[in-house]
Amino acid sequence: MVDSITKKVSINPFYEVRIMSDSFENSPEYDDWIESGGRDEDYEYYYNKWQRRTR
Repeated sequence: MVDSITKKVSINPFYEVRIMSDSFENSPEYDDWIESGGRDEDYEYYYNKWQRRTR
């Protein structure tokens, strides 16, 4: 949330996670997950693969 008077930004940990998720959703690993069927049980594998690559 941005305070319009002071222009300070409040950091919300859930917002940071959302930013990471957006990056994952624009990644080749996300595309691979979707192409493999997009199963919930496979999400963690592809997310972790993306995370290892981007750290």
